[in-house]
Amino acid sequence: MQRQSKEMRSLRKLCCCCFGAGRGKEEGMYHPLLPDEERQAINDLLQFFRTSVDIGQPSEEQMRSLLYVSYSERVDLQRTAGLCFAEISDRMRGEATMEMVEAVVSLLQIFDAEVQQASSLALSNLALKGPTANKKTIMQAGGLRPLISLLSSSNVDVQCNACGCITTLATSEANKRAIVEHGALRPLSRLAKSSDARVQRNAAGALLNVTHVASNREDMVRNGVVPVLVDLLNSQDRDVQYYTAAALSNIAVKEDHRAAIMAVSNGSVLQLLLNLLTSSSNKVKSQVCLAMRNLASDGTPGMFLKV
Repeated sequence: MQRQSKEMRSLRKLCCCCFGAGRGKEEGMYHPLLPDEERQAINDLLQFFRTSVDIGQPSEEQMRSLLYVSYSERVDLQRTAGLCFAEISDRMRGEATMEMVEAVVSLLQIFDAEVQQASSLALSNLALKGPTANKKTIMQAGGLRPLISLLSSSNVDVQCNACGCITTLATSEANKRAIVEHGALRPLSRLAKSSDARVQRNAAGALLNVTHVASNREDMVRNGVVPVLVDLLNSQDRDVQYYTAAALSNIAVKEDHRAAIMAVSNGSVLQLLLNLLTSSSNKVKSQVCLAMRNLASDGTPGMFLKV
């Protein structure tokens, strides 16, 4: 409801500015600040949010209005479009159309933090709350590359939304390899060190999700992701602890990868894993045990007893 109020305020502000201080050549003459098409699109969207108690799939007319403001060159209209998509995507449970997703993807690439924040939230909602088909549509619409670019944003909310969307996309087998091939490992590793708990949690979740592909695990070892994961075992966040232990467990299925894990800080991973066995979370302890089992699978006797 709070976000919907923000959309309403944004739309009303634009409506009030449709006729304003646009002074013409003749003294005392005023002209519309917005062209008729933009003014009509804003009025249609205002009516949509004013009358829709349960916002769902936009009608064709409403979608035309959304597309019009999305592809406008005015940043205030782009911001409004982003906010509208964020609200609609939060409530819509049906499949998103390609034209809707393409419009949201285009907004991701606008160099304005407010537009990026709203549009990245919209795309994350479509991936997380919508049907599985939405993930495929996002990938086909070219959403992955701008999402990865937004991982380097200086805006924490944009980082969180983009990272969360990539985490959700990485739950689909078809997307796991593409995410790594498009260069997501380094920015995700950087965000895994974030002081913002939401960003760190999403980044750790994304790194876990891509470990389910063998070639991704090779790239993670080669690109220095393992020390980042080992360090994350120090986190006080239970989700981060679980994601990290699971990721290390997956990486440790291969012998040379186990050696890479053990090489970090002279085998500090052993003590960190043992520390987590005192966790009050059963799922964390369970995953830690799996990681310990995989690390010990080379047959080194009593490796954890020596810690």
